[in-house]
Amino acid sequence: MSKSKVAIIIQARMGSTRLPGKVLKQVLSKPLLEYQLERIKRVKNADEVVVATTQAQNDDPIADLCSRLNVNVFRGSEHDVLKRYVQAAQNVQADVVVRLTADNPLIDPIIVEKAIHYFTSNGFDYISNCMTRTFPRGMEVEVCSRTALERADKQAHDRPEREHVTLYLYEKPGRFKIGELVANPSLAPELRLTVDTEADFLLIEKVLTALYPQQPHFTLKEVLKLLDQHPEWKGINQSIRQKAVRVQPKIVFIDLDGTLVNSLKPLFNTYLSLCRRFGVEGTRQEFADLNGVTIAEAAVYLKNKYNFPLEADQLFELYMEELGQHYVNDSTLMPGVNEFIHFARAHNLRLAIVTAAGANMAVGLIERLNLSADFEAVITSDEVQSGKPAPDLYLRALEVTKTTPDEALAIEDSDNGIRSAESAGINTLKFGGSEFPNWLSILNYFQNHPWNAHV
Repeated sequence: MSKSKVAIIIQARMGSTRLPGKVLKQVLSKPLLEYQLERIKRVKNADEVVVATTQAQNDDPIADLCSRLNVNVFRGSEHDVLKRYVQAAQNVQADVVVRLTADNPLIDPIIVEKAIHYFTSNGFDYISNCMTRTFPRGMEVEVCSRTALERADKQAHDRPEREHVTLYLYEKPGRFKIGELVANPSLAPELRLTVDTEADFLLIEKVLTALYPQQPHFTLKEVLKLLDQHPEWKGINQSIRQKAVRVQPKIVFIDLDGTLVNSLKPLFNTYLSLCRRFGVEGTRQEFADLNGVTIAEAAVYLKNKYNFPLEADQLFELYMEELGQHYVNDSTLMPGVNEFIHFARAHNLRLAIVTAAGANMAVGLIERLNLSADFEAVITSDEVQSGKPAPDLYLRALEVTKTTPDEALAIEDSDNGIRSAESAGINTLKFGGSEFPNWLSILNYFQNHPWNAHV
């Protein structure tokens, strides 16, 4: 019987919402992904290493790094990560797939070797070391058969199952033969040795700077010893919360312009009119880029870019004057919103609005649409220093509604809005895209979503 081919596949992309470009952030003049690849190449019982990135142009630097390091790279779907993994495994004809993520530059090759050995010696379909936490975050390794992964690809349809790759394999007992690799005794499972935020990066930077120059082949044992010698370092990222794979929300934060209401027409026409007043032809792309920022921030942007002959505060006043009553009178409720509100009311799901609009405009519009009683709070740009994509609005929303990020879900139409919510640790649905083109698709998602708190 021929030996199974084992491929380690590392998913990597530049488009992180919490820390964009994190996989190529440098320590000692070397990107984090290169450290991880160095470490993974020491795994003795794997046949191949593949970096699975996306076809997006902003992930070209990842492909360039792999080319320089002579590492196999596969480029696939950005959002359907399960499909990307299946195709990457098929591309190298792997029988066994080891899943790692580029968030974890300190991954210990010894742990990876143990996981592969445990899987191949016991006839499992899937094993991991993170269903029961006995290792620090950042040491996660999952191993599965390509056959199981291909079955998941055919049968998994839920968004988290496509995004989180192995969720379909372990979520419901009985589908597959599953095993767990555990450390006995536990090895500091409370620690975060992953890179998801700037605070995480600061800790990893300290560890690499302290260990790598003298001991490039350091293991988890040396990392834990170092942190025991510098216990204050453990507090650097102690407050960071890991985002859950699935959470049943207690409250839904809904963006106003372009999501709850169709107010983009009066906003766009005002933007065009203002630009033309000073001899500039506005564009839909620029307007889209400004979606989510406050009008005051937009005024500063336009003033600086086009050198308009007015101060930013004067430009803001002119913008508001032109917008006037058009915003309140011409904006209309998106189709399907009332049905979603009815569903939320029937299921005790709290609702709040989080908008970059000012309080007068937002509250005036909500009152005209007779929605005041349906939303427990309206969080506006008047309450914070910075609009989207900064997290201020959503942090304020959590404070006002007395909820935690894990208890909330945000619905946003703009990239700025999504970055704002996710920077505050809140899971987000993108309204108006291919997956959720309208409110009826969002209602269907809530009606049929198999909520599960597994992390």
